[in-house]
Amino acid sequence: MSSHNAGETYSSTSLFYGLVEGTASASGGVSGFVRLKWETSVDGVLKFSGNGGWTLTRKPGDTFFGEWVAFSIKLTDGTLNKIRIIAEDQIGNSISKEFFVFADGTAPYLTLDAPYSVAAAYWTQSASVVVSGTATDNVAVKEIRWANVTTGLNGLATGTTTWSQSIALDPGPNVVNLTSVDLALNTRLSTISIGRDNASPVISIATPTATGRFISTTTAPVDLTGTASDADSGLEKIIWSNAATGGSGTGSGLGTWSISGIPVVQGTNAITVTAVDRVGLVQTAVINYIVDLVSPTVTAASFAINGGAVSVGNNPAPYTISATDAETKITHICLRYNNTLEPPANDGCWTVIGTPAQNLTHTSTFLIGTAPGLYNVYAWFKDEAGRRSGLTNSGAGTAGRDLESVQYNPGNPPSVLGVLASNTDAPSDPPTEAQRAIGAGGTVYIKWRVTDVEGLSANPISLQFTTNENTWTDIANNQNNNSGAGCVADNAGTTADNGFTGCYKWTAPAVPGTYFKVRVTAKDSHGLTSSVAIAPLNAGKFTTIAGNTDTGINGSASSAILFHNVPSSLFPDGSSMAVTNSGIIYIRDLNRGILVVKPSDGLLKVLVKKDTTLGSNNGDGGPVSSATVRYPIAIALDENENVLIMDYGRIRRINVNVTPNTIETIIGGGANTADTVADPRQVSISLAPTDGGTGSPLYSSIKMPFIALPNGDIIFTDRDSFYGATPAGAHRVRYYDKGTGEVTTIRPSGIGTKNNGVQDISLCGIYAFGFRFDLSSSELTSLYFSCTSTDIFRANPQTYASEGPHPNVVGYDLSYPAHVRTFQNNSIYAFGKLAGVARRLNADGTWTNILGTGAEGGDCPDGTLATACPVQLLDFYVAKNGKIYFMEMGRIRMFDEAGKIVTVVGQGNDYGDGGKAISARLGSTDFLGQWLNAGTPTIDFLDYQSKKIREFPIGGNISKMAGNGGGAGPANNAVAATSGMVIHSAGAFWTSLSVNYNNGEIYSSPNGSSIAKLNRATGQWNYVVGGGATNYYDPLGNGMVGTNISMPGYPPSLVGFAPTTNKVLMYKHLWTGALHYNTYYKMFDTSAAFTMSHLAGSNANDSNGSHQDLWCAVGTALSGCSVPFTHGRFVLNSYDSFSGRWAIADYGSNTIYALPPGGNLALLKTLPRAMYNFAYRHDAGNDVLYYCATNGKLYKYNITTSTENELVVNLPNYICVGRAMTYNPTRNSVIFLYKQNGLNGIGEYASP
Repeated sequence: MSSHNAGETYSSTSLFYGLVEGTASASGGVSGFVRLKWETSVDGVLKFSGNGGWTLTRKPGDTFFGEWVAFSIKLTDGTLNKIRIIAEDQIGNSISKEFFVFADGTAPYLTLDAPYSVAAAYWTQSASVVVSGTATDNVAVKEIRWANVTTGLNGLATGTTTWSQSIALDPGPNVVNLTSVDLALNTRLSTISIGRDNASPVISIATPTATGRFISTTTAPVDLTGTASDADSGLEKIIWSNAATGGSGTGSGLGTWSISGIPVVQGTNAITVTAVDRVGLVQTAVINYIVDLVSPTVTAASFAINGGAVSVGNNPAPYTISATDAETKITHICLRYNNTLEPPANDGCWTVIGTPAQNLTHTSTFLIGTAPGLYNVYAWFKDEAGRRSGLTNSGAGTAGRDLESVQYNPGNPPSVLGVLASNTDAPSDPPTEAQRAIGAGGTVYIKWRVTDVEGLSANPISLQFTTNENTWTDIANNQNNNSGAGCVADNAGTTADNGFTGCYKWTAPAVPGTYFKVRVTAKDSHGLTSSVAIAPLNAGKFTTIAGNTDTGINGSASSAILFHNVPSSLFPDGSSMAVTNSGIIYIRDLNRGILVVKPSDGLLKVLVKKDTTLGSNNGDGGPVSSATVRYPIAIALDENENVLIMDYGRIRRINVNVTPNTIETIIGGGANTADTVADPRQVSISLAPTDGGTGSPLYSSIKMPFIALPNGDIIFTDRDSFYGATPAGAHRVRYYDKGTGEVTTIRPSGIGTKNNGVQDISLCGIYAFGFRFDLSSSELTSLYFSCTSTDIFRANPQTYASEGPHPNVVGYDLSYPAHVRTFQNNSIYAFGKLAGVARRLNADGTWTNILGTGAEGGDCPDGTLATACPVQLLDFYVAKNGKIYFMEMGRIRMFDEAGKIVTVVGQGNDYGDGGKAISARLGSTDFLGQWLNAGTPTIDFLDYQSKKIREFPIGGNISKMAGNGGGAGPANNAVAATSGMVIHSAGAFWTSLSVNYNNGEIYSSPNGSSIAKLNRATGQWNYVVGGGATNYYDPLGNGMVGTNISMPGYPPSLVGFAPTTNKVLMYKHLWTGALHYNTYYKMFDTSAAFTMSHLAGSNANDSNGSHQDLWCAVGTALSGCSVPFTHGRFVLNSYDSFSGRWAIADYGSNTIYALPPGGNLALLKTLPRAMYNFAYRHDAGNDVLYYCATNGKLYKYNITTSTENELVVNLPNYICVGRAMTYNPTRNSVIFLYKQNGLNGIGEYASP
């Protein structure tokens, strides 16, 4: 045998023994090999036998040689087998070999006793586990091997037939292999799962609330439901306990569980629900189930209006009141006057308390009724359970507790209707340049006309002067409203002081030098004040003929003027105010910075001034009194009612809760434009400047979201492209997390809007954004975006993807004239200037009108129901307590508790009609004209903010000629003074006016589509051009009367009047929605039924309908001369009566062309600098141009000598402005528009 040694013992784990090999040989060829066989026996007893195989070969010398093999020899298991190999030849000769094999073919068995005895998962909290058991084998167990597949550790257990091992565990499931091994190396594998559980379960309560706090008004047992989970070992049970009752029990279910009938008692029931997992780890969820059975109690002697004063003049009036509630927080207060009926829970009088509390001292303001009289003001509180305090004293109220009686004497501010200062007691009307010249130590006669409806205070007049418009020095205080020593208030020797009520003779100090201005301040019996500054003295040839440019700072807010950032009649002025719960009003003023009005004194003050020459971080880190803002775009309040300012490239915060107030940058000022920025001061904010004098605000600065949530997080936008038709991928809202400082991005996505279920949100143009949030946690709960200007969608607050239900559309165009805003009381409103209405988004997705009639503008008096009041909405604000404020045309107004309108700040930018023109307020004025009224030069001007035309004779009183503030165009023959006007003042077109120098007729387009004249005999608008069938650009229209002409497209602009020919000049062009074309100048003969004639314009150069923005070549016949469309520039002109030609220029250019009717285009002059407006004076001795340059200065250019000199105006904070200027031949003066202190005036420069 070659494979085994005879007599030796071998082992096998198989009962079929493997290969046995060997050789055999024999001499001679007689017998040969016949067969090979094998036998197995145990203890001499034959057990099995079988045949082998062999191979025979013949060797040289007739020797036979064979190789044999035997395999699969069957063995008896568990014992020693003797194997005998036998070779036999053909005649029966045999030979054998023997060896022994011990057979063991059975693997040992393993039994697990610990940690468990069945094949199931086991979990423990321990870092290791002892595994133990037993093992058996038919022969013997050699060893127990273990391996933790999860950790990679392995080894041998202690013991064999009884064994154990401590195995280290990783957190989570661990796969452990156990292998038993016998002496024959037979193995048997057992795999078990052992888990290490260190994670507690998760549990949440779903009903009756998921917020952890629920208020009930009954002690009925409560049912709870919720969910629980355990990621590792699994849940074992849900148990509960109520600390208030000591009760406890077990819930039903595990993953989704419920508990029924938990007993509760009055007060706070802290019910704890506990999830227990299989290793004993627990997690709890607590609901404070409050059973409120009591109402709030108003604290005795705590209610005081205006500090307990018996009389109130300010409205709204400040008040303080205290209350307590034993069980829940007090959330609402209702004040009503002259009404003891308890308000229903849903009454509109309930206002939200900013910081609810169980022990509450509440300070706020209350809008008393609009009429003077005694008001009994009653107070009710409402708590979280909806329980309301009833009036004490059997429902009659108790004084100082829930009743406060106050006499309301609202009082109008004094009217300062005329002011005058000169060096004589009987000056000319108006005073001459010589009479306005005051030398050092010279005498100044100061006069005024002051009245007050309710009566002036004793000694009501105060006088101050300034040399710089910033610092005012007292002249005299506590003066009587009558003639003083050495002067006569109404001097018979002059008409300049007719009707004046008081005067003061003053010896000027040496300080004034070359320039100073005097201010008259009047105070009435209610403490209200009004101030008017007199036309400047020592200003040389310049004088003011209309417009009070006194800022009103530190005077009564009710008599102040606010200046809005509205570069166009289309635009609102969003995010320009913010109001605290206590009624403190913050105002973003275009020119003066951030203003503040406190109910405690009712004065308008500067919180932080504006200076565009300094950086937007000037003063950061220090007192606000030393700081400035650069371009304040928007303001808001943070969670502590500090003031937030979006100032050009950064968000700054004024801390008004420290003394002195301080300012700092909290976001912005960096260059990082990424969607996520860790350091908020590295964020890039690229919003454009918004200064109406130097630039126009983009949509983002008018409509941008800017709000602080209750937890201090801030939502804002950081780029100009936030709004508009640009696809939504370019739009983003930024989210500042106060806790982490990180700034992240909200960008809408997904599919579907209210009107289009398959709309791709990435292709939307976003014009509006609002959101809902949880008042307790500040977590966003819904996002709302517009898709285009007329569709809307709701987005998921976590993914920002569109998802229903979508709210209804607002009902009007949401493009740039409109806003959608979220306020700090979690309300959403939409409001639009052109829409003339504010609407509230309800919980069911519908909108409710709460302000306005849907018609823009109108003179809406105080006391009008808000929904019956036509308004020009510039801004809209809802305080945290739910009080509603809005801004329109120089005023801030609010709703009283009856839903009626009351003005709280401002006298309006059209104040002063009936008084002296120099004492009146002027709104945004760009156009003026003049005429001779019985020899008296008279000025008419258009105010596109108030939508009115006003008029005054130089030196006289101002009056309204047309417009009621509304935006609806008048019908033919409508009374001009009581009708609205369609006023446009945006990019492509402007509503303008021309005045007939000979008879005073005013020409304009009050309906936006035709030309009308204001008939002075009737006071009516008569339409004289438009409504016909022949287009204005059709050559066949030349020679037709005006009513036969059609005026399609943009409104006609009336740009000049020719006194010698009685023709009014019109500029007009068309717009297809993409192209400008058919640009023409046409003249209309006012003395011949407004017959049309051609001045210039041709469509010969229109290219595919788009007119070239160029003049034709100089020398071209005007009959075929193309003229540029003046998109955003308007037309400047002056008529040259001496040469019978028009002088025309584009706004902002420096080139003036001469257009003689029927002649050729000529170049009149190219000026050294660009201009806003000009006037042309051409006569036998003069050929000069007067113009207001774009640097804000006034110049005279002599065409004959080609020389220029500045017409110096000695006014601080002055620039010339506007789009019209006129030369007055009667007075030899230039009359022009200007701004001082950011306020509008009309000035005259004598003998230029």
